[in-house]
Amino acid sequence: MRFREIQIVLLMMLFLQGCSNHSPEKSITAFWSWFSTEYAEVPPPFKPDTEDNESVKISKKLQAINTDLSCKLDAKAETKRALIISARGNKKLFPLVREVVADAPKMKYWKVIAFKPRVEKLEPVEIDGMMVSPEDIFFTAQPHDGVVDISVLLDHTIPPATAEKIAVLMLDQALGEYDAATKIGKTTFAPITELNEDNSNFRELRKAVDDYCK
Repeated sequence: MRFREIQIVLLMMLFLQGCSNHSPEKSITAFWSWFSTEYAEVPPPFKPDTEDNESVKISKKLQAINTDLSCKLDAKAETKRALIISARGNKKLFPLVREVVADAPKMKYWKVIAFKPRVEKLEPVEIDGMMVSPEDIFFTAQPHDGVVDISVLLDHTIPPATAEKIAVLMLDQALGEYDAATKIGKTTFAPITELNEDNSNFRELRKAVDDYCK
């Protein structure tokens, strides 16, 4: 074999070895090793003013596994905090989220949850300097092939890009990340012009979707 061919083979071997070293399994193991060292033995709760910073720090480490992963902390519990692993609604990454959670070590002060859960009481959201309450959002729903197509109606003064961000956050609150991604089909956005009997307040969305998708 000529010298040039040997070089090519060696480069290919190094490339394949690099791919192996960055496999999800090794990245997941490395993440939990880091997390256990940094957080496992730290008793709750976090100080309120540090919770967001800790979420950012942990999310950056998660993104070594996949750049679309993130986390949310529910650190108010007195005995166990919740570390919520999220795919940011990307259904293609749901199996990876489950794998990350399944590989979590048992920890005295933590429980690890796959996907952002539903919020018991919907709260106002603030996006791009605009505060919007659930009472200000309406929707129409149409079952379609096992999912629900919805049209979200918001005040006409809200720019379309902001309206979409608001709707996504509200859907996550109402349905949780998993159901928002798997039970909702097509989502459209429209300004409120004149409400009619087909329009319902956003607080009713959870029941409507659950009834359709039993």
